[in-house]
Amino acid sequence: MKKFCLVIFAFSVWLGFACSAFAAPAPTLFVYNDTTKECGTFRDGDEYVSYNLPKAWQTYDYSKSTAKTTQEYCDELGYKNIGSVVQYLNLQPETIRTRLTGTSAKTSILKCLAYIVLIIIFTVAVIIVITILAKRKREPTNKPLS
Repeated sequence: MKKFCLVIFAFSVWLGFACSAFAAPAPTLFVYNDTTKECGTFRDGDEYVSYNLPKAWQTYDYSKSTAKTTQEYCDELGYKNIGSVVQYLNLQPETIRTRLTGTSAKTSILKCLAYIVLIIIFTVAVIIVITILAKRKREPTNKPLS
């Protein structure tokens, strides 16, 4: 019984940590625009904001190049390096979330709390059932010996 309770407790702790994790920034992509002959970097968001890449822009296939920096990618294409596309084009976020006041954060926190409460209720119920069964095994039966 102790092992079972320890497993349930460990799972509850793990779920608590998993629920408290927030998203990390998206990877930086190399993008280019054939119309304007510009290239740069694009990150489509993090846990607070998200951006959409404008339609004229395309992501660059890294596997076709040996370049290591944005400037090297731009040089390969013969395009002007504009740096961050988000800053250069002054893109506005599609969604803005904050850790404590954003709808996404509240929903995630409430879901995690609900899971943790369910696990606690389940654990208590299992402990009660195991305790009752253990007491029944220990109680002597009053059957006469034949």
